[in-house]
Amino acid sequence: AAMAPRHFAARSADLASAARGPETDMIRRLRSRHRWMTPLMGALALAGLGAAVASRPAPTIMATVPDALEPPMPPSAAADRPLRAGDDLWRGTRLATTIYPTRIQLSTRYPLRRPASLVYWSPTTASPGDTLPDGAVLLGALAGGPQAQSFSHPGSDGTLLLFSLAHGEVFASLALAAKETP
Repeated sequence: AAMAPRHFAARSADLASAARGPETDMIRRLRSRHRWMTPLMGALALAGLGAAVASRPAPTIMATVPDALEPPMPPSAAADRPLRAGDDLWRGTRLATTIYPTRIQLSTRYPLRRPASLVYWSPTTASPGDTLPDGAVLLGALAGGPQAQSFSHPGSDGTLLLFSLAHGEVFASLALAAKETP
């Protein structure tokens, strides 16, 4: 068998001893350090989380409930008497409407066929097909179901408008006379 030259054997012996030398010791020291640092960092993170939760301010408790969150008061006998009611009051659509002194109740008995319908009050008049007039006040969104929805009465004469947000136009209107305002 042929023998490898001597300088190759010496070179491979140097490489083997180098593999067990100072570089290997350095890797062992780093691994050892990481073994105790990782749980320590986890414990410090949990302690920091606990300190952050403990130091957050207490929630504020309101002395009174905001008006928007209070349940509606039962209507008085005078406020519960309808001023006008009917299915054919609107220009442009059929909508069951009852006007009370403090609220307006709408119920869709027939499909509106208009997506994203909003109820507005305007001091000026508008006809179906018009854009929303300046000064119109949003009363709320009109759901398409058969259940009745109540909206606050605007308190003065003007026009109730049904506005289709998707089409960008008024599709129905209802004039409120001065005698129908509280």
